[in-house]
Amino acid sequence: MLKANHRYLQGQAHTEKSHSRYGKKTVEILRDIIRAYPAGQVVIHDPINRAVGWRIYFSQGCINFAESTEGSQQCLAYLLQSCLPAYQGLQPQAGQAHYAFLCSLWESGYISLKQLQSLLTIVTQEALIHGLAISQAIYYVEQPVSLDPILMSTSLWNLVLPIEGNIQQWALLKSEIPSPLSKLYMINGDKFFESAGYISDTLSNIQEMAEQLTRGQSLYQIAQTLDMKVDHLAVLLHPLLKLGAISARSATELRQFHRPQIFCVNNKPATQRYLASIIEPEGFEVLHLSDPIRAIPALMKRSPVLAVIDADLPRLDGYQLCRMVRRRDALRDLPIIMTTENDRLGDRIRTHLSGATAYLPQPFNDQQLLKIIHQSVTPPVIPQPEPSRSPLMQAEWVNPDIFSAQLPLEAL
Repeated sequence: MLKANHRYLQGQAHTEKSHSRYGKKTVEILRDIIRAYPAGQVVIHDPINRAVGWRIYFSQGCINFAESTEGSQQCLAYLLQSCLPAYQGLQPQAGQAHYAFLCSLWESGYISLKQLQSLLTIVTQEALIHGLAISQAIYYVEQPVSLDPILMSTSLWNLVLPIEGNIQQWALLKSEIPSPLSKLYMINGDKFFESAGYISDTLSNIQEMAEQLTRGQSLYQIAQTLDMKVDHLAVLLHPLLKLGAISARSATELRQFHRPQIFCVNNKPATQRYLASIIEPEGFEVLHLSDPIRAIPALMKRSPVLAVIDADLPRLDGYQLCRMVRRRDALRDLPIIMTTENDRLGDRIRTHLSGATAYLPQPFNDQQLLKIIHQSVTPPVIPQPEPSRSPLMQAEWVNPDIFSAQLPLEAL
């Protein structure tokens, strides 16, 4: 029976592909899986970040429960603090399934049946938010596991409609924060405090936030400690991730993954920060130099893959610096982008005669700069662990609609 349903589902996906330019949305494929099997579990993985999955238990076309495959204790602790602050110290015993633990709160008289059902709904919706935010998901169908007793049997759409806004929000954040289970690390303390204006209006104690980011905790753990909503915290920290002040990878992981270096020779701090915010998310390490006199020794020592040089430098302008770079055999083939505040024919001629690879007048946008960089060097690819199982299927593309806010737990 399982094999027959598997073939049917693959055929449906193939048929849909032939009629739709973008293929099915993640939620639509999940719907088809729930319809195709009488009962079971489906695990949704992100092909780019497969360390964490989101497991959905279903039967008779309805969802009974959902949770993360890894780190679910952190998620549960965060949600209990938000929904049941009086019982936040309670936690599952070693080896106790989280569904059984939540049911035990009702069986022990801590909460009513209505409160338990509301709590099961919120825990399930939290998992669905992050599973359905994956744009090109991989799905695994597993044998059914009995949930005893089954206290929630809700249609997929009734669970998803109230959380569509959260799904879209996390879909936009995923490039920097794969999930709330991602551990965040302080990478550059100077950048963090320089950019603290991004979060100072929302978080009064910047130092407390900095301390949390030195401990390698997940977003759930930080949100629980600071008593914040995890989605609000993610939005708050997103600019600092883009700027390279913090990272979802530890310093050790970043050292193990070699990030090709790009030199930016520019004496304007605001421009330096702007360039870093564009280039670093592409997987490069940005090194800044304000003094053009020090540029040649630094370039010789570091061997970057590309240099971005400002034409209007003090003491030694960018054209002179570029000609000096080209006289060094080791740097003769180094791609150089010359940026200038002027866009005149004379500036283009001077750029060409200096030996620069490309000319970029200011102001320029992100895509203009990245296009030239990608034409000159290949962006690095961060390796990801491969799963040990074969996927059921993979969604092609998902474009979430305009979503609304998540429903809160009913008053207890």
